[in-house]
Amino acid sequence: MLLLFGWQHTITTKIMQKSMRGHLTAQNIVSILYLTVRFVQDAFLYVNIPWMRFTGYFINIAAVFIPLFGFYSAFYLGKPEDYQISKKWYLLLIPACFLSMLALTNDLHHFFYYIVPEEPDFTLSVQYSLCCYGLRGAV
Repeated sequence: MLLLFGWQHTITTKIMQKSMRGHLTAQNIVSILYLTVRFVQDAFLYVNIPWMRFTGYFINIAAVFIPLFGFYSAFYLGKPEDYQISKKWYLLLIPACFLSMLALTNDLHHFFYYIVPEEPDFTLSVQYSLCCYGLRGAV
């Protein structure tokens, strides 16, 4: 966590391109939220399986948005300070938000995960469905 705060300081002091700084900051914020959720899970929720599973759904937000913001940042490498990427690239946020909603919405997360039918007790290991792999490939 300390490294991410140090990285944020480096982003704000060394990156001159405002748009690239914004994308890297968004990526860093999602990373900090991911590590916070993982810490809370490991420190406090390991005995409360339903809450552990519920907070585990938030981890998928990081799995979708961290590479996406990194992808956006890569467009600015070697470009002038006032460079802006095409607005059409922001359309990638639509499948990313849709994928996050699949994971977080109780009615729709069965498209994201499926439970092994022979499993006697629900564990924290999940099996990803085909929809999950397809949307992650699209993002």
